[in-house]
Amino acid sequence: MRRAVVPALMIANGVLFVIGTYVLGDTAAAIEMHEDLAPDASPLLVNTKVIIAFVVGLLYLLAAFGVLTRRHRLALAGVIAFALFDGFYVVELVLWAGTNPGAWIGFCIFGSISALIGAYSWWIWKKAEATADPATTPVQGVDNDVYRRLGHAWWDDDVGEFGTLRLWINPVRFGYFARVLERDKVRERGQLKVLDVGCGGGLLAEEFARAGFEVTGIDPAPETIETARAHASASGLSIAYRAGVGEDLPFPDGSFDLVVCCDVLEHVEDVDRVVG
Repeated sequence: MRRAVVPALMIANGVLFVIGTYVLGDTAAAIEMHEDLAPDASPLLVNTKVIIAFVVGLLYLLAAFGVLTRRHRLALAGVIAFALFDGFYVVELVLWAGTNPGAWIGFCIFGSISALIGAYSWWIWKKAEATADPATTPVQGVDNDVYRRLGHAWWDDDVGEFGTLRLWINPVRFGYFARVLERDKVRERGQLKVLDVGCGGGLLAEEFARAGFEVTGIDPAPETIETARAHASASGLSIAYRAGVGEDLPFPDGSFDLVVCCDVLEHVEDVDRVVG
């Protein structure tokens, strides 16, 4: 029942409040319409109340739209409307209209409706926040095609995305790897084989190769693999690059001593298979 009643109250009050702003700018009409206002109410007070009523009306309609279309986070507009309307009404009663019985009657009626809408809106909003499923929450898609369109540009200074990754991010992340390898005394085991999953243009793979590891890189974008091969060759580094995906690695189990996978999982179709 409340699922129908409260949205109906939202819509009814929203329409009433929005339409009621026809008095905006007409102080005499506003005073006649709002009997709780004193006869000598200033234009500023009148217009402030009418503007607040207009905004509250819009917020009611927005909250109703959110509830009816299951965009439940929009219900927060109903909470804001309650705070704005009842808050101003209390100030009005205290400062200007406390001795007017009509003011108290209006506050009891519209203030109570506003409180009901606010409470219901808060409940809807908190429920939506608590039950939000990250797996079904719409997220912005990742453009994996960019690594084919710009596969040639991994080592170009003019490409901002790759430049930031190469000049700022890559040194930091390999520095982390170097500290972990040193801490665990990995290098004492001899020359180890490293697989770089989602190697891109070879930024991280080349760091491992320079550190003395036997490196293989795999990436789904053929254009990117060609760039990685060319740069490794020009740099005098021996790195084996292959086109492929992390979900279906073209290597037998146990082929590598270490596997690295950086800035990749947000781009794959099946995270569990890549990690597994």
